[in-house]
Amino acid sequence: MVLMQSEDDDPSGYYLPSTPHIYQEVYEHHQGGWSRALDLSPGSKKVVRELSKKFKSVVTLDPIRLDIWSQEQQDIFVEKLKDIPDESHDLVTIGEAAHWFEQEVFDHIGRILKPNGTLAMWIYAKPYVPGSDVATETINQIFFKYNQLLPYSEKMDKVIQNMNSGLDKIKIPKDYFKIGVNRVRVNYSNENFINVAGAYPTHLQLDLTISDVDRITHIYRNDFLSIKKPLDWFAGFMNSLFPSQQINFGQQFKREYQILEQEFGPKTNIPFSWSMNMVLATKSC
Repeated sequence: MVLMQSEDDDPSGYYLPSTPHIYQEVYEHHQGGWSRALDLSPGSKKVVRELSKKFKSVVTLDPIRLDIWSQEQQDIFVEKLKDIPDESHDLVTIGEAAHWFEQEVFDHIGRILKPNGTLAMWIYAKPYVPGSDVATETINQIFFKYNQLLPYSEKMDKVIQNMNSGLDKIKIPKDYFKIGVNRVRVNYSNENFINVAGAYPTHLQLDLTISDVDRITHIYRNDFLSIKKPLDWFAGFMNSLFPSQQINFGQQFKREYQILEQEFGPKTNIPFSWSMNMVLATKSC
């Protein structure tokens, strides 16, 4: 069993919201056994810590730095997946990473899972502040400007579209999974999941993969995914999304930060919440 012992060993966990409700949804969906789980989430070991409460064995296969994800890294990652035996795991989780993966990764996940095993993947949207329209709109403006700073590439085009769709443009392999995917929408407020229109110049045509038999569940709870942190935390959170960019938020978003400081003060613990989408698929028998 691979288990995280101390949060000091997991500094990226500082920027992650509390997530116990995610696993409740995963466990309620799961129809398979409780022996082996595989986590493909990057960086944080919080997922492993949680899964270890339910599964006898939990292993990780960290996909390295997603923000500089290259074809070479993709190939190395796929080779590692090839080494995992067929039908050897009951659960595969992908937190905050599935939007970077090529289709070949999902084909291997289908092969790795046992019959009735679960693929569980999720992605957070931009945060918002319950009860503060000013703060939420200001955060929207920051995300809009931030995404315009990202350089264009076809790879990033696919990543952004997968993000904006809440992973609904990722194809679940029909050869491996039962028809009817469970899509859990948490605090959904509009169809543009993370970025407002025009935030990033997408050119590729990627279709939604939602089926008529997919089950869509809506949950509205501000505490489903939440954290209380001072305003300085937010700059670190944004840089944690794309570490290679490392934007100076004090300069780049000076006006927006002034608005947030006026709303809360620099040291106040602000109650951030998130919208998110979960995709839960079951392996065929």
